[in-house]
Amino acid sequence: MSDVYKNASTIIATTNQTTLYTVPTADASTVPKQNPVQAIVKSILVCNTTLAPITITLVNTDASLGADVCLTSVKSIAASTEVELIEKVLVLENSDILKGTASGAGLHITISVLEISN
Repeated sequence: MSDVYKNASTIIATTNQTTLYTVPTADASTVPKQNPVQAIVKSILVCNTTLAPITITLVNTDASLGADVCLTSVKSIAASTEVELIEKVLVLENSDILKGTASGAGLHITISVLEISN
């Protein structure tokens, strides 16, 4: 079993849905082989670098469900402030994708995650 601590940082520059973090997909054909991964998200820190409030909607594209599951909807981030988006850990599975949609450009996002593979 392998544990890897990572952070994924993104700057949302548009109002389009943006991929923030993707759990690695198992792939036996690669060298070295990519085993299935579970990811434990410890923190999603969002910083609004603009002088106006911006809203964010966060979804998990759940690979096992084949659909987007809303994690937070239209959360307002005040101008020149930072917010922790999750209060408890979030467990993601193989191929899940965290995506964010903002009402404007200027959000800086850092996701702290522990990836666990067999």
